[in-house]
Amino acid sequence: MMTDLYLLGLLSIKEMSGYEMEQYLKNMMIDSWGGILVGSIYYALNKLEKRDYIRVSEIKSTGKRQTKIYEITELGKVYKKECIVKCLVESQNSYPTYLFSGAMFINELEKEEVTEALNTQLQTQNTHLELMKNGEREKGQYADVSPITDLTFNYIYQLEELKRQYIQDIICLVEGENANESN
Repeated sequence: MMTDLYLLGLLSIKEMSGYEMEQYLKNMMIDSWGGILVGSIYYALNKLEKRDYIRVSEIKSTGKRQTKIYEITELGKVYKKECIVKCLVESQNSYPTYLFSGAMFINELEKEEVTEALNTQLQTQNTHLELMKNGEREKGQYADVSPITDLTFNYIYQLEELKRQYIQDIICLVEGENANESN
């Protein structure tokens, strides 16, 4: 359903090829925050086409290669609305379960091992956050960014900051400092 929603949403903006949608979703890092795997879009496109949610509006030929350009159908617009409502209604909790699991057994490691691992986690998170910000800028190039989209990105950034603070607090506790003093 999530892949369907993103593809139908993109086709609501403009007609696109599968490759264009794939590039857009990759640039947005949709696999990190949107709950879909970019590699699954061609399967989803075929499924959406079979269900008459999308149709091929044009076939472009470049040499021996043909590219299908898709458009959303009226039935697809109805299905897209159903997907939106389902996403808004269903509750979902996501937690950094690997981090929590490792923290449960952190006493099994030496202090240096913990700080090295958590500093690696912070570096990875910083890289991820920068990629997310690049994705946000990329989205702004393809379409107008709505206030809801801005709010969504801000929410993601706040979650990432909470995670950073949690990791920094663990490091302080492991190093024998009071976590509240590091704030």
